[in-house]
Amino acid sequence: MANFCLGTAQFGMQYGIANKTGKPDLNEIKKIINYSIQNDVSYFDTAQSYGNSEIVLGDALSNVEDLSKIRVISKLSPEIDLENLELIKKSVRSSIKKLNIDSLYGFLGHRFSAINNPSFRNALSILKEDNLIMNSGVSVYTPEEALKSIGLDNVDIIQIPFNLFDRRWIDMDIFDIAIRNNVKIFIRSIFLQGVILMSEEELIRKNMKWAIKYLRQFNMLVAQTPYTTKEVAFGVLGFLPGEISIIMGIETYNQLKQNIDLIKKSKFKKNFF
Repeated sequence: MANFCLGTAQFGMQYGIANKTGKPDLNEIKKIINYSIQNDVSYFDTAQSYGNSEIVLGDALSNVEDLSKIRVISKLSPEIDLENLELIKKSVRSSIKKLNIDSLYGFLGHRFSAINNPSFRNALSILKEDNLIMNSGVSVYTPEEALKSIGLDNVDIIQIPFNLFDRRWIDMDIFDIAIRNNVKIFIRSIFLQGVILMSEEELIRKNMKWAIKYLRQFNMLVAQTPYTTKEVAFGVLGFLPGEISIIMGIETYNQLKQNIDLIKKSKFKKNFF
């Protein structure tokens, strides 16, 4: 089973095309965090640019008795000067303080331009020496960026957008190349920020009428299986090589329960994908 990583962008701002409920309140967030930990979720993904997500997540984590298994990943604000080592270190210390933890499990460049910068990669080495971060890497948007990143120093983690509509990552052997280089992959946007779960009426309201024909094709595929849309989207990820972590943004406690249940039970034949 793939690892579940709780995405927390929704904790600090309204995030996602299909977001219907907005930011959850603190009580709902604490329920989400507690249920996640009870179900062996140890990864939590946030960023310095996700509004007050780090503060809210830190507030929720302050009520957790044992933080030894909690692994928080944050990302550098795109507004910070990549050449300014002291400012980068200050931002990491600030993130750690907001999150109420001793160090970050992972600290990433929010864009490829960050990890492609030698000064930033040097800063990552220093942050590791100072025990402020354990792993480092980058969030990328294309397979080409992923390939360039995997070959760079201080890339232990990459975050990629992957879903049923995009085979490029498989066709370009991104997963196998990452395995050979001991790079962990975290997958985001498996529902295309909720697009594959939207109705045609919702797509029209979002000025996304162009997506209807693709969604119809996908729904026809799903209709030929005994599975739901979510089960198909989750299930195929279980057959990707290596240890994969799925970043799942959560708006409500009930949504979290449904998704964890789906990850636990989703099993498909090897030739499904």
